[in-house]
Amino acid sequence: MVTVIAILMLLVCFNFLLKQTFGTWKGIAVYTMLIAVFTISTWPIAINQSRTHIAEWFASEPIMQNMAVILSIDIIVQLLFCMVAAREKTKMPQAATFRQKIYYAILQWWPGFAIFPVVFAMLVECIFGLPGLSFSLIAYVLAAVFVVSIPLLTFLLRRLLGDRDVRLEMLFLSNLIVAMIAVVATVRVSTPQNSNSPVNWFATAGVALLLALGVFLGALIRYIKIK
Repeated sequence: MVTVIAILMLLVCFNFLLKQTFGTWKGIAVYTMLIAVFTISTWPIAINQSRTHIAEWFASEPIMQNMAVILSIDIIVQLLFCMVAAREKTKMPQAATFRQKIYYAILQWWPGFAIFPVVFAMLVECIFGLPGLSFSLIAYVLAAVFVVSIPLLTFLLRRLLGDRDVRLEMLFLSNLIVAMIAVVATVRVSTPQNSNSPVNWFATAGVALLLALGVFLGALIRYIKIK
């Protein structure tokens, strides 16, 4: 479970940085300062935590379900942004209505809420990993690291993945991976470990039938549109 949560946190950070490559430098500065202020303001809460308490959080079904809801909201918004951005590119700028421009601006400026629990977890790990140092000093240093690293990593991602379409596809696929890992993490907490549980073949056949029906309808619609 700890490994799954660590992978999930890394992917959330990657998605946050990749999403910033579609924004302006003013937006990146605003989000960076927001995360820095969040880091500095939450260290009094972080020092009251313990590794045992955090392990209990990961093993708690209600907490993991709430995190899954937060991740689901972020993932839906990010996927919607990818689809709207891909659609807007195929249109002429003057063809977009005022409402569509408003929708696109909101989706583009959406920072995502999942990054804040990840930042808080980083702060807690730094406090536990650096004993003997002032808690406030650790928080200020970590905030300074965020102030430097977020714009720098965003710039590097934009340079390495210069093509906007590549970044858009990568953001879409990465969010799908986050959704699958979030489902796995939630199911591992909520499902009792019983290796002798029988397989529900009726439900499995129903899922396979729905999948085959969806593939058939998609292929049929595509064929009709091509004709």
